[in-house]
Amino acid sequence: MTGTSVGQRYIARRKIVIRYLGTRKTPEGATLYCFVVNGQQKEIREFDLKLHPGCYNILPQSVKDQIAKNRAWLSKA
Repeated sequence: MTGTSVGQRYIARRKIVIRYLGTRKTPEGATLYCFVVNGQQKEIREFDLKLHPGCYNILPQSVKDQIAKNRAWLSKA
């Protein structure tokens, strides 16, 4: 076995625990979504949620609806 395949197996078996804490605004007005991922706090911008699919999936439906509205508004411009 190569080192890469062993690493992939380890990642596949590792349990990831994600908890949504809420949102906060930056001084520039951007929204950050706050999560705890395996005990570490992470603040993720809306655009970067694509890079963290587990975090997006755990969001409440009301937050997902707001993100969809924001994306629809941006696509009109």
